[in-house]
Amino acid sequence: MAKKGLGRGLSSLMPETVEDARNQGESVQEVSISQLFPNPDQPRKEFRQEQLDELASSIAEKGIIQPIVAEPQSNGRYMIIAGERRYRAAGIAGLQTIPVVLKKFSDEDKLEIGLIENIQREDLNAIEEAQGYRSLMDRFGYTQEEVSRKLGKSRSAIANALRLLRLPDEVRTGIRDREISAGHAKALLSVNEQHSDQLKELYDLIRQEGLSVRLAEKAARMINDGFHVDGLHAELSAPGEPEGDNEDLREQVLELTGGARVQSGDDDSHPGSDHGRKTPALWDMEEALIKHTGSKVDIKGSEEKGRIEIHYYSKDDLKRLYDLLLND
Repeated sequence: MAKKGLGRGLSSLMPETVEDARNQGESVQEVSISQLFPNPDQPRKEFRQEQLDELASSIAEKGIIQPIVAEPQSNGRYMIIAGERRYRAAGIAGLQTIPVVLKKFSDEDKLEIGLIENIQREDLNAIEEAQGYRSLMDRFGYTQEEVSRKLGKSRSAIANALRLLRLPDEVRTGIRDREISAGHAKALLSVNEQHSDQLKELYDLIRQEGLSVRLAEKAARMINDGFHVDGLHAELSAPGEPEGDNEDLREQVLELTGGARVQSGDDDSHPGSDHGRKTPALWDMEEALIKHTGSKVDIKGSEEKGRIEIHYYSKDDLKRLYDLLLND
């Protein structure tokens, strides 16, 4: 039997304003914060304190514009279905009551709404997102194809996310804590099973030395070709080794292992530059921009200052990007 999807989008499930909610015929009430509690099945488990503090400052100044969505419980309290971040920030801001849309949901819809809200707003880390997909499959018997249709994701995106759950606990923790990006994790997953004993060593190299996603992918390919992480320096510095794609990896490994130093040039995004290595957060942003624009994107600099370069390859491509960016 085909399973129904929510199919209405976030705007109908979670109105943008109190006025929108009332125009849709929803019941909106001012509810005491003490009567609200988070959904224990909410996919998002971690909230960054600095982001909560920023939102709390905005709420203290302007109030809560978008109401929280909650479900009445038999004990007189209300379980949050969508908007837990606003609820937490409102508490920090010192609010006593907040506007809440009250309605009933099936268990299936609760989990789907939590996933949709966080995925579309890019609030979940890659592990939380994968665990959310797995919960839909385990609890409701969905296939990967059904999950992809319900959440508007490609089948391959669902499959790749679920593969992250096969990584060792330490690596999953690193993704959750944003010590490495989802792109780095995919590079680790590309290491063949017969070389899986080197996963931990490659993870340590990525995390400690700030390897870019591209370099991590190249290192994984070299491991699959028979190189060992400990022996990369010797292999890369051996005479007669091919140049080309491996050259920047050769230079970085030589630098990290005490070989020839890399000369810092004008590229302020290079891991060996004077401006420091690109953080996992910047790699995640770069990957998101690449997916959004469908073009090559380079973020150069730091989280404090830098520039974004978007590549185009024809007049039509330039116009496409121009229209895309202006429409956004």
